Amino acid sequence: MFRENLIYSTRMQVVKVFSRGDFSAVSTCGSGNFVSVLDTDIPVFFSFLTERLFQLPFDLAMSFFVIFLFFKISPFFAGLLLSFGIIITILSHVSSRRLREKSHGAQVAKGRLRQFLTETLRGIWVVKAMCAERWRKKGFEKLQERETEKSLERHLFSGFVMLWNHSGARVIALAILLAGGIAMLDGKISLGMLFFYLTVGPLVFSPFYYFISLVRDYRISSGAYRRIFSMLNIPTEFSGSGGWVGGRIEFKDIWFSYGDEWVLKGVSFAVEPGEHVALVGRSGAGKSTLVNLLLRFYEPQRGKIRVGGMDVRDIDLGVLRGRIGMVPQDVFIFSGTLRENILMGMDVDEERLEKVIRMAGIDRILEKLPEGLDSVVGEGGYGLSGGERQRVGIARVLLREPEVVIFDEAMSALDSYSEMKIKEFIEDWGKGRTFVVIAHRWSTVRDFPSVLFLHEGRVIKSTHEELMRIKEYREMFKGEEGK
Repeated sequence: MFRENLIYSTRMQVVKVFSRGDFSAVSTCGSGNFVSVLDTDIPVFFSFLTERLFQLPFDLAMSFFVIFLFFKISPFFAGLLLSFGIIITILSHVSSRRLREKSHGAQVAKGRLRQFLTETLRGIWVVKAMCAERWRKKGFEKLQERETEKSLERHLFSGFVMLWNHSGARVIALAILLAGGIAMLDGKISLGMLFFYLTVGPLVFSPFYYFISLVRDYRISSGAYRRIFSMLNIPTEFSGSGGWVGGRIEFKDIWFSYGDEWVLKGVSFAVEPGEHVALVGRSGAGKSTLVNLLLRFYEPQRGKIRVGGMDVRDIDLGVLRGRIGMVPQDVFIFSGTLRENILMGMDVDEERLEKVIRMAGIDRILEKLPEGLDSVVGEGGYGLSGGERQRVGIARVLLREPEVVIFDEAMSALDSYSEMKIKEFIEDWGKGRTFVVIAHRWSTVRDFPSVLFLHEGRVIKSTHEELMRIKEYREMFKGEEGK
C-alpha cells in the first residue's frame, strides 16, 4: 500500500508539472518519454526504495553477528570469507555500472517506440490517405528492432551479473570445503566444525550478495530516477499576478526565432479594443507565432507585448488565456462525448449550453448523432468532419465569453454558406469584442475594416484596398478577385 501511494503521488506530481510546464519544453519532451516515465520508471524506482533498501539492515545485522562469531572461533576462516566477499563485491560493482548504461539505453529506445506508436495512431487517417502504411511499418520495425536489441543487451548483461554472483557463491563454498577439509585432515578442526563452516559460512555472504543485487538494481533505478527528475525539472511557465485590464493589444518591436533564423523581425502593431482585424500572410510567415506569443506559449527574444498598457508577463496566465478565446485551424477532439468536448470541464446550465449550440451551428450535427450531446465522438473526433470539429471549437470559445477572440484559419474547413453565417455571427456576437481572424481567403479578408499583412518578418496594418497595391499581398489572392 505504501509503495502504491508513493507511485500514485509521484505520477500526479509529474502530470501536474507537465501540465504547468513551459510549452516549448513540454513539446520537445515527447509523449513516448512521458508515458515511459509514468508507466515504467516510477514503479521501478519506488520498488527499489521500498522493497530493496528495507531488507538491508536485517541482513547486515545477521552478517556482522556471524562474522563476529567466526573471528571468535577461527580468524583464518573469517579473513578468508571476507576476502572473497570483498573481491566479488568489487567486481560486481564494476559490472553493474555497465548495466546502468544498458538499462538507460533500453528505456530511451522504449520511449521512442511508444512515441512512434502514439503518433501513428493519432495520424492514422493521414497514413491511410497517403498510402503510407509501408513507411510507418518500416519505421516501426526499425524502432522495434532497436528496442528489442537494447532490451536483450540489458537482460543478457543482467543475467551475466547474476551468473557471476551465483558462481562466486559456488567458489566460496568450494574454498571453505578445501580449506576446512585440509584443516580437518591435519587435525586442526573436527568434522562437526567443518559442517558448521559450510552451514553458517554462506550466511556471511548474504549481505554481500544482497549488496551486489542492490547495486545492480540501484544502477537501473538511478537511470529511472534521472528521467523522473528531468521530467519534474521541466521549467514552469512564468505567470504574473496581475488581473485582466482589457483594452489595446500592442506588439512593440517583437523579434522571435525558433532557431537561428528570425521569424519575426521587429514587428510592431496595435489592435484597438473592439476592433475586428484580419491577419494574413504566406504559410510560414509567422501568423500563428504571433498568436502563440500573445498567449505566452513562447516568449519573444526582444520586444514587449502589452494588453491595456500592461505587459502580458505581468498578467496571471490563467486570467490571460481565459480572456482570450482561441479557435485553432485543427480543433482537437478528445475521446468522450460531444458534451464533454464542448464543456471541457465547465459547469454551465442547459439553457446556456443550448444557446451556444445554436449559435455555433452544432444543432445540425446533433441531427445525425443517435444520443445527441451524449454521443461518443471517438478519439480525435473521427466521427466528425473538419467543419464540425471547427464548430465544436467555436462553441468552446462561446461558452467562455472572452473579450478577445482569435480564429486561426478556423473557417478553412467551412463551406461558403457556413462561412457567411460565421461572419454574421462575428458581427452580432462580436460587438464590443476584439476579433483577430487569420485567413487566406479573399472572401474572408475583403470584408474586414483592418488587415494586418505579415511579410518577411514585419507587419503592415492597413485596409484591404490599400494593401492590394502591394505586389506580394496581391499575389496571395491571385485568381480569387471578384469571386
